[in-house]
Amino acid sequence: MAVEAIGEGRYESAVVAPLACLLRVAVTIGGLHLRGSPFQLQINAGRTAASQSYCEGTGWQHRVLVGEALNFTIHAHDAQGNPQNRPVDHFVVTLTPRARGNNAQALRPSYLGGGATLLEYVVNTPGSYVLSVTLRGFHVKESPLNLV
Repeated sequence: MAVEAIGEGRYESAVVAPLACLLRVAVTIGGLHLRGSPFQLQINAGRTAASQSYCEGTGWQHRVLVGEALNFTIHAHDAQGNPQNRPVDHFVVTLTPRARGNNAQALRPSYLGGGATLLEYVVNTPGSYVLSVTLRGFHVKESPLNLV
């Protein structure tokens, strides 16, 4: 890792981590640790990318049963594929009947931690539906999903 003198006995360096993780950083001069070294540095995932995020679960499949409690989990990932490790995302999830005159139902997400968000719903009327999961106007992988 490169260290650059910035004047008045101060130095600067940068850490680039390939993935979100907890790093242990040691700073030494002549083999001796500076005060506070080693220390831990939390590297967080970058901004969540809808194109890298996906859903899975019994409620995320093309065929579902009427009246059955269904659920699925949204797995949030950044552009590099790192799982999101902070609850910073506001996914918009809607269940829309294809029949005329019916309105979209917004589903309420529950953040589970570790970049996972749980959605639960029940289809009460037979028919075709569209299940949509978006983040900042962009669909996650395999969204929208057609349900029958």
